[in-house]
Amino acid sequence: MTLELWMLLGSSMLLFVLIMVQQLHVDLTLGPKYALSNREEAKPSTGISGRIDRAILNLRENLLLFAPVVLILAIAKISNGATQNGAILFFVARIVHAFTYILGITGIRSLAWFAGIIGIGIMLWALF
Repeated sequence: MTLELWMLLGSSMLLFVLIMVQQLHVDLTLGPKYALSNREEAKPSTGISGRIDRAILNLRENLLLFAPVVLILAIAKISNGATQNGAILFFVARIVHAFTYILGITGIRSLAWFAGIIGIGIMLWALF
């Protein structure tokens, strides 16, 4: 398995962890009765809860860009220093983005988002 595929797996695991953190936070703040309900009466998602929700949504959106590039690289059997560095940059940036989003650190969060996009761009460049 290529390093790029490992970074895709790591990014997917990051999404899994964030979803588990979100559920734990719902359990602790709104109680297990609400957590186990159909949630037909949606509770407002503000503060840290809202930031966790938005971090998950943002990671999902970015995975929709990252995953196809990694899979195309794998199918084309392209893996070199540039593609590997781009994948590592994306993965590390997404970890930083998630933590800073949840903690409410805006400047670093925005830079981390941009770094992840640059990582995808580096990998795309290698396709041409």
